[in-house]
Amino acid sequence: MAIKISQANVRGDSGKICRATGGGCAVVPTVLYLRGWRFHFYSNEGAEPIHIHAQKGEAECKYWLDLELYDIREAYAYNMTKRDTREVRKIILQNFDEIVEAWNTYFGDQL
Repeated sequence: MAIKISQANVRGDSGKICRATGGGCAVVPTVLYLRGWRFHFYSNEGAEPIHIHAQKGEAECKYWLDLELYDIREAYAYNMTKRDTREVRKIILQNFDEIVEAWNTYFGDQL
């Protein structure tokens, strides 16, 4: 299953987030919705290594994707239960290639 970022997800006011501390606004392309989790990245984070954010209600986290080891590493987690963490890790690992493809489609091949 290939995940494609649609223009509707990339552009438009519904995908724009203004950060109080970072200044300015960033488009938030959504890569995947699964089991109530929204997997996305911020358009102004293309200079960072490949990663994915996940959000569901008040729970949110960020994971770095290690392409060489085909693994992930938690960057942060807020309001996450152990079950949430297991579920998000499983979803990311099951969709690893599609997440990388979506990142490269949006930011270009920066590897």
